[in-house]
Amino acid sequence: TLAKLAQPEHSGIGESNTVQLPLPAARTETEKFILPELAIAPNPNSGKCKAIISLPRQEVIKLEIMDHHGRLISVLKEGRVTQGTHEIEIDLNLAADHYVVKLTTKNGSVMQPLVVLH
Repeated sequence: TLAKLAQPEHSGIGESNTVQLPLPAARTETEKFILPELAIAPNPNSGKCKAIISLPRQEVIKLEIMDHHGRLISVLKEGRVTQGTHEIEIDLNLAADHYVVKLTTKNGSVMQPLVVLH
């Protein structure tokens, strides 16, 4: 598709010249950054729950739990995971507190809060 830009008139007749420039191409799906989805259920919980991840494609992931200060508590899963939805059991002896579950892929990270009540 081409866009037309009006140029200043160069003749005394009153006609305008036009220049045609190509428009930027639409982005393809492979050029878009699609982050995975992450949910924690149930939340709040007693220390037993599931991390539910949904991957748009096969990815190398790292799934971690951190305390509210950002200190690493545990790496739940690390490595290549197939496309689709996966449930990862979380059954740690965690104190009642607020935590963060972080899922990292090559395109970035997503985080969800995890609340443990006793």
